[in-house]
Amino acid sequence: MSEFRDDIFIFMPGISAEEYQLRAKLRTARNVSTKAMLEVPGTQAHILYSLVNELVTDWIYAPATDEQLQKLVDQCRRLFICGQHFENEL
Repeated sequence: MSEFRDDIFIFMPGISAEEYQLRAKLRTARNVSTKAMLEVPGTQAHILYSLVNELVTDWIYAPATDEQLQKLVDQCRRLFICGQHFENEL
């Protein structure tokens, strides 16, 4: 039985477990931001979620250090918090 390999493993074979986890977080941020944009069209929250989506889409498979990826994960977290704040203000 073959082991399932997701997109990150397929496009970036040989990366460390830590790097995989960071890239998986970015992929999750992309997926969540896509869903969030659909829920709040035309709002300030939509703009923030769109920014998250654009940022992480370019970085999921791009060469980067773990430190760079962690900084991006942290930035996405902050943008999500801001987006949720705007949603709560609606």
